[in-house]
Amino acid sequence: MKLARREKLFIGGAGLILVGFLIITQLVVPFFNRKDRLEKEAKELEQVIQEYVQAGAGGQDIESISGNLEKVLAARGDEPLDSFINKEASAIGITKKIPRMRPSEGKKQGDFLEDIVELPLEAVSLAQLTEFLYRIEKPEKFIYISRITIKDNKKEEGFLDATIRVLTYKRI
Repeated sequence: MKLARREKLFIGGAGLILVGFLIITQLVVPFFNRKDRLEKEAKELEQVIQEYVQAGAGGQDIESISGNLEKVLAARGDEPLDSFINKEASAIGITKKIPRMRPSEGKKQGDFLEDIVELPLEAVSLAQLTEFLYRIEKPEKFIYISRITIKDNKKEEGFLDATIRVLTYKRI
């Protein structure tokens, strides 16, 4: 079947229009929709983070919660933060997965000083990490996880490496 030149041009033009339509509908429109959706999700996430930061200590500063903090520190005793973390790690059997702990002191706030311990966890399962985080964060005792970084373990598949920063307060 031979086509005339005019018919070939018509079919070629229709093909170009179809290809252009497919490129626009399959690549360009979804790109802009995805971009708009990501911007919206980023704004929502920023709002959630802002609310979380404001509600960190019930939305109050250290002076307004110092009465409660005094009671909690008295009830908690003199157990150092790193000792508490070691006890919780040994309870779930991951003591050997913590190569070192770096205790330090943070900002002074009123009559209190931030007590910070940063510790790496190596080759832990997701279940162990979840259990450990659940055990060490105690808002009722003013013990918080202020930062956590989680990465895949390069040596053992299915395990994670994490760096956790735990924060509490102590009386000066």
